[in-house]
Amino acid sequence: MSYSIPLESGPLPIAICMLLLLVEMFGFVESVIHYESILGLRDHPLPKIADNEYPDVDIFIATYNEPCDLLRRTINGCTHLHYPDPSKMHIWVCDDNRRPAMRQLAEEMGVGYFDRPDNKGAKAGNLNHALGLTSAPYVVTLDADMIVRSDFLLKTIPYFVDAEKKAFGKPKNEQVRLGFVQTPQAFYDPDVFQHALYAEHIVPNEQDFFYRTIEAAKTSTNSVIYGGSNTILSREALEAIGGFYTESITEDFATGMLIESAGFVSLGLSEPLASGRTPHTFKEHIQQRTRWGRGVIVTARKLKPMSRPGLSIQQRLSYWSSVVYWYSPIKNLIYLCAPLAFAVLGLPVFVCSWLDLLIYWLPMYLAQLFCLRMISGDSVSTKWSGIHEVSVMTKLLVPIAKEAMGITLSTFKVTDKSGTNGRRTVDRRDMRPYVILLLLSAFGVTRVIWLMVEVRAVGLLVILYWLVRNAYYLVMSIFLIDGRDSDGEPVCVVLTRDAAPSVSRIHDRMPVMLSGDAAKAWLNPQADARMALDQALNDMTFHEAAKDDEK
Repeated sequence: MSYSIPLESGPLPIAICMLLLLVEMFGFVESVIHYESILGLRDHPLPKIADNEYPDVDIFIATYNEPCDLLRRTINGCTHLHYPDPSKMHIWVCDDNRRPAMRQLAEEMGVGYFDRPDNKGAKAGNLNHALGLTSAPYVVTLDADMIVRSDFLLKTIPYFVDAEKKAFGKPKNEQVRLGFVQTPQAFYDPDVFQHALYAEHIVPNEQDFFYRTIEAAKTSTNSVIYGGSNTILSREALEAIGGFYTESITEDFATGMLIESAGFVSLGLSEPLASGRTPHTFKEHIQQRTRWGRGVIVTARKLKPMSRPGLSIQQRLSYWSSVVYWYSPIKNLIYLCAPLAFAVLGLPVFVCSWLDLLIYWLPMYLAQLFCLRMISGDSVSTKWSGIHEVSVMTKLLVPIAKEAMGITLSTFKVTDKSGTNGRRTVDRRDMRPYVILLLLSAFGVTRVIWLMVEVRAVGLLVILYWLVRNAYYLVMSIFLIDGRDSDGEPVCVVLTRDAAPSVSRIHDRMPVMLSGDAAKAWLNPQADARMALDQALNDMTFHEAAKDDEK
């Protein structure tokens, strides 16, 4: 290893090289943990239980400042859930903002309503308050925008009942107690990347890979991350840890870790059973990611997963990997600056020949591309991962650094899911770091090409590739920050012959992307379905990648 360190070039190149080496080592360990988890990915067939075995379930819809029309859709989805005995299904709107209009909506739709005199503990406190007023053995937590599929409970509750039946009569140390089941957080509208980059039909939502693959794979190490919504939890598990954890702005991440460390098991399913809304602007996306990143880091500092009793080595490493991920802005800054140090300043980052690159770097790089494509089922790639990470780098860098130094974020903004549409507003100051890095990259590319012509150094091709790839990420990040105007609310639905028997263009199950007024009419439970369909047919674009939506 020492021969690749530029020992004769001075302290600055050595320091840059060591930083790069440190990042690569962390990345290698993270990749080993990640791929080891993925190799444990297994199917978990749905157990069969009798209708009379389905237990009581409390469904908590947590809300703070979301509009009533958004909650109406969520409540409407819950009231249309299929369950053998509907009287065992208890729906509660947990309003942490004490709004008369929300209470009226709950009464109008025939569901329960909870509020409380203060906001102590934020969302976790809100859920704990509802927990103390209910008694069902299982609890569903839903965000205000999440619309459940009608078979949501039928495809999750049997896992708990089956686990209880298998544990009955066994000694406590031999019982497998299911603590929670996490289903994917899917979305019925394009995320900020898909929308701003005109990629709605090209790439999946940027959270798909995490929820549908990584979370499901974490079942093998019993380290599934509780995502806060689309989740079913055992009341026994929640009571064993004292309820939802209130000392972190990511109460879900902490609560899941505590449940698993208390001896309960977790299950991640890959089939989406509910869909919601994504942040609609880059600013909202950054606010959400900042809260997640800072919350995960402060949770790790308080709960200490690497030394926490009750967690296995595999669980500890899995949670370590989840925490380290949020330091990626630092990693990406180093990856962007390392080739610039050579191309712009002439500082050698490391010493190697073109043969070294051919033997060591190229096979590793190609294997990484192949493995990522293979395990993700084309739901993620190094290109789109790079765009995602670079685009949030400058905005997350300072907050993550502050949290790492113990400067904790005590308050946060709730992600706006109202979906206000219209012309975008752009803060050009957000583009400045990317424009500067892009100009430096352009200068670096020019200089490297000149060096290749003058010196005939084939090895510089790798530096050139590195610079061009980074420049591409920077350009896409600028486009992303610039955004795109929105004039509607695009939603993917599946039309059937039952919904439109007189329309010959409808096949047995046809995925259709609706937008604007057609989508609003379709989602409005009080709208005339025939009128909504007529509008839909006038404004439809076929969804080419709807395999998952047809499930």
